[in-house]
Amino acid sequence: MTMLDIQIRALLLELLNFSSHRKIKLFVVGGTLRDHILRKDISDIDLTGKNIAELATKFAKSLNFNSIPLDKTPGRATTRIILPNGEHLDCTDLQGNTIEEDLSQRDFTINAMGQELSNFLADGRDIIDPLEGQKDIERQSIKTFSSKSFKSDPLRMLRAFRFAAILKFTIDEKTLKEISLYKEDIAMTASERVWQELYKFFNTDSTTKLTSLMKETGFIFNLLPSTFSDWEKVLNHYNRLELMISNLDLYFPRKNLNLPEKALLKFALLLKEVDTNLLENSSSKNFGLPKTYEFLRSLKVSNSDITFICKSIQNFHFFSKKLSNNSNDSSLYDICLNCGDKLLPGILLQACTLPFPDKLKNTEDKKIAFYTKTLDFYFFRYLPALGEKALLNGDDLIKIFKIAPSPVLGEVLQNIQRAQVLGDIKTPADAEALAAKILQPQKKTKTMTIQYQNTSWNNKKVILGEPATGKTEPVNLLIGFHGAESTAENMLVQGNRLKLDNTILIFPEGPVDAGEGRWSWWKDGPSQQKSVEAFLVFADEMIQSAYKHFGNQSTVSLWGFSQGGAASLVYALLGSQKISKVASVCGFLPELPSAKMHEEPLAQILGIYGQNDEVVPSFLADYALEEMNNRGHQVQTKETSQPHELNSENLSDVCIFLNS
Repeated sequence: MTMLDIQIRALLLELLNFSSHRKIKLFVVGGTLRDHILRKDISDIDLTGKNIAELATKFAKSLNFNSIPLDKTPGRATTRIILPNGEHLDCTDLQGNTIEEDLSQRDFTINAMGQELSNFLADGRDIIDPLEGQKDIERQSIKTFSSKSFKSDPLRMLRAFRFAAILKFTIDEKTLKEISLYKEDIAMTASERVWQELYKFFNTDSTTKLTSLMKETGFIFNLLPSTFSDWEKVLNHYNRLELMISNLDLYFPRKNLNLPEKALLKFALLLKEVDTNLLENSSSKNFGLPKTYEFLRSLKVSNSDITFICKSIQNFHFFSKKLSNNSNDSSLYDICLNCGDKLLPGILLQACTLPFPDKLKNTEDKKIAFYTKTLDFYFFRYLPALGEKALLNGDDLIKIFKIAPSPVLGEVLQNIQRAQVLGDIKTPADAEALAAKILQPQKKTKTMTIQYQNTSWNNKKVILGEPATGKTEPVNLLIGFHGAESTAENMLVQGNRLKLDNTILIFPEGPVDAGEGRWSWWKDGPSQQKSVEAFLVFADEMIQSAYKHFGNQSTVSLWGFSQGGAASLVYALLGSQKISKVASVCGFLPELPSAKMHEEPLAQILGIYGQNDEVVPSFLADYALEEMNNRGHQVQTKETSQPHELNSENLSDVCIFLNS
């Protein structure tokens, strides 16, 4: 038999004397006695006896201990005595007239045993066991003794799986059949009770077989809103996840990884397909997982646990697209910034779906290698750098540059942090120089004026905007592509707000007639690929005309909104002319023709897209930018909460990007 903590034993002796003086017989019952028989450590004590709840209150008061009434229902009142060390005694009134009657109303045979407190403290063996719970302990079996057990308390069905997981027992076949019969009754149980049991279950190691049993009985379909089409695959993933959680060092050597919330992560795996259109419904409130979010709220899950689960699922979907082995430090920084402290959970959810053998020999898998590279950057570069004192803070910038707080200030601080993490700057002087580089164009452009004129290149209207600087040679040619079924004038209205140093603004009209004086860059539908090919020829001619008018020593940059953003990305991928920078707002990639990529130097790319964009869902924009990154371009991404629009914040970001 196990040894009780000395303090608890002493307290139980005091309680025994206290009850004996009042002629009340007390019994040790439930999990306490079960664990005692199993030689497990005992901390919390379950007791019963006539009117013990009232007795416990008086006893606690006599010792200046705190007591809490857990249940005031006559006939089953329960009082919890809180011990100084945080442990507790639960004292529940005897159910019925005898201890045997009480035990006959409990959940499982292994919990339906009792022992007088005096005999328990004397290490006696006089155990009251009317339902042969000791035999079921020897058989390692979870078994009910009445068909009414689950009917009276449906939560017991979930407790059967929890006990089986914790004790490493099997569930009796008859009990499983009863679970299958009464499974729908779990809906009558208070949500918070269900969540407490679910958490305890998933917080236990090696639960794959039991989760499979939940599926076989149909019980799991009454617990979760998810209906996977291939449960065998899901359970394989679940098993791999449990293996990975238990053997992180084998998958990611020398990382010293710690994952305290294994229960939440396993739960997240089973919820990851509840929202099939995840990022299309993205918002800061529900993490882009409206159904998952509401389900967790209905279970009364804490806000912090909801955040863990939802953000882990978000990152799972994020890593389903982020699989490049060629990711540079800048790209890895963006990944870490996006995923935050739920980086590892997202990687594990994704990694467990990979088809590597069950034997833990997967370190050469290219995707695992990518995840390892990402974790290396996160733990050895990103986090240590964030822990360092910032080279410059907001107050410093306000004092040095005499500027007021604004979104631009936040942008500068983000750029400083990024450069500090990447090792591009190392001193406050370096940070100040970077800030000046970003801010100076902002200050210069306040009084800049641009002169516009209409012209025609290759029989298409083009609007030109030249800064009144007096310089004959422009530093940059900036071509702005309007959205689908729009006009060059529409882009001009937005582009006029871009105050750029010594830059010619070029706003061409799209080649595809969309009717009513509106234009597009290509046609959608079955002929899209051929139409995109025609756009590439058109854009080549446009850039050649720009060189003809302004000199071929000029640099060319592209920017655009919606289909115009897509046009900018497409040309950077497949166009024949050298492109310096590309800024895409709410852009995407269409069906691409099988054209060969040009061999010109790769472009710097800024991609901005919105979580609430219903026209170009954020996952499409993110996919396009990831594709650009995979093709070798240097990509910066910025995800905002905006809908499908081109706003002043976007223009400020584009201006900073093009001027930097």
